[in-house]
Amino acid sequence: MALPSTRERGEGYNGAVTQAGRRVLVNPSGAALACHGGVMSGRVGRYHMPGYAGPLSLKMMLRGRGRWRTGTTEHLVTPGSVLILNAGQHYSLTIEDEDIETLCPFFADALVREAVRARRLDLGALLDRPRDVDARTPEFVERLRQPSLDLLADAQRLRRAIQGEGEAHDALLRLLDRVLLEFVDERERIAELPAARAATREELYRRVHRARDYIHATLDGDLCLDTLARVAALSSYHFHRSFRAVVGTTPARYVSEQRLLRAHELLRARELAVSEVVFEVGWSSLGSFSTAFKRRFGVSPARVRDANSQARRSAEKGARSTVGP
Repeated sequence: MALPSTRERGEGYNGAVTQAGRRVLVNPSGAALACHGGVMSGRVGRYHMPGYAGPLSLKMMLRGRGRWRTGTTEHLVTPGSVLILNAGQHYSLTIEDEDIETLCPFFADALVREAVRARRLDLGALLDRPRDVDARTPEFVERLRQPSLDLLADAQRLRRAIQGEGEAHDALLRLLDRVLLEFVDERERIAELPAARAATREELYRRVHRARDYIHATLDGDLCLDTLARVAALSSYHFHRSFRAVVGTTPARYVSEQRLLRAHELLRARELAVSEVVFEVGWSSLGSFSTAFKRRFGVSPARVRDANSQARRSAEKGARSTVGP
């Protein structure tokens, strides 16, 4: 098992935050992380970690984009998404952007089991058997998730706490509780799927999300129905039907929406020609892209690009004017 190097752990504070006898490790060694949990947070861009397996963890990119690979599945995490990886899952990480910030809490197995047990037992029973930690660690479907506002708020609370602004252990526990609520909500969504057996419902859910994460990771690639069905290991008909049941829309509409959202992000953030953006998001033609973009956002892609180019030039001019001779 490869362990995170100093560079891979990121720049910034390495050590532990200790409050009221509770110790939260910050950017520790891989061995310490696997045993005790903690928080990995850094701002080093452009690096690759070949492999690691640790406790239950939450992957967040506060800035930039990171690619986590588990087996044959690639998960592209952005500031608008989070990834929960199960305990023992082997993964690699690649970050290609320069301006990034990661926040990745790891929850020790014993802490997770205790939190799960606390949700299952009433307070009286818990006080009678305080060390009877026998609950199993929950098994999440490993997929991109849109974080709730509550989860984002708890993550920011943890970020501030490991920098010395708050109680780090309390913030870590609050975030773990939020992650467990994600598990409960996910189980409820899986139970609603139209399949007779529970195992079938969960497997369909996993396969659909494998294809959904593939969409996010390869927007510039071939994302036709047959390709996505092969990724999900389903027939085209079964995949189309299952995708709509799980995601709430058709695969084609979902692909178009994600490509348009990524194009809007690129036009706002980078100095690119519209034709370059069309290529980067895998749209078939400039004409159909411009029509779909305007229908989605109410303005042409060129208008968005020009407005943001002008805003950046104004900001740069203002910055130069504040610098003395």
